[in-house]
Amino acid sequence: MVTGPMLLPRLGHRKEVNRLQLDLDRTKNKLKNVETLLDYAEKKKKKKIRTDYIRECILSNNPEIMNKLYELVNKMNDKD
Repeated sequence: MVTGPMLLPRLGHRKEVNRLQLDLDRTKNKLKNVETLLDYAEKKKKKKIRTDYIRECILSNNPEIMNKLYELVNKMNDKD
């Protein structure tokens, strides 16, 4: 049975895991920010959504956020 340090294939493994965790945390924060911005746009009944918000939604590659964006855009189009 392999235990302890034998599980770590190389010395830099822990550093790599920490970097990946940091990337994941940043992504989660971005997703929260995008959701907040979409909620704000919906509540304030904005006529336009800034392109950087849309870009963040698309880059998030999150189906829930994309659905929210589509719904918001459809509502805006219905008002015109």
